[in-house]
Amino acid sequence: MNQKDLGLYRKFNITRTDGKDAPGEKHEGDDYFVLNLTTDRHTIPAISAYADSCAADYPVLAADLRKKVPSTSKFAVPQLNEGEIYAGAIIQPDGTGHHVILLDGDNDDADWSIQMEWAKAIGGDLPDRVEQALLFKHLKDRFRPEWYWSNTQHATYSDSAWCQLFDDGYQDLSKNYEYRARAVRRLAI
Repeated sequence: MNQKDLGLYRKFNITRTDGKDAPGEKHEGDDYFVLNLTTDRHTIPAISAYADSCAADYPVLAADLRKKVPSTSKFAVPQLNEGEIYAGAIIQPDGTGHHVILLDGDNDDADWSIQMEWAKAIGGDLPDRVEQALLFKHLKDRFRPEWYWSNTQHATYSDSAWCQLFDDGYQDLSKNYEYRARAVRRLAI
């Protein structure tokens, strides 16, 4: 069975080093939960939340827990290739997300399908609508004040795709015109 389908289940046997979980002791029968600091991407937010929760009552414990959160976490700027520019990260409410890296190159006006192919040919993808907003916020000066295609087609009308004007950030639908393109690559967090 897939672990994702199991939910909470017994995976570890835990014994307290102070012996207080022994029969008749204060913590006999207590329930414990193990977190994996090395490979579980949910551990760091969980430890941070616990440290915040216990800080008033147990400040030393909270400080020790915060030290366990790596200062060079996955949210640090990733290694960039020549010509690439880091735009930022997009994080979902569940903690998943990705870094957005702007690739070198600014392709002249062309229709949406040609720009999609161009982006793939240089090892990237056109940015989606959220990524375009991020690019406008952080790297507007790397774009001409013109329309640029996104990779996002309209949810109902596949004959339309989203584009953004890098003059004022306005987003609109089209496929009837030729617009510029910049490509991004994504790196999961």
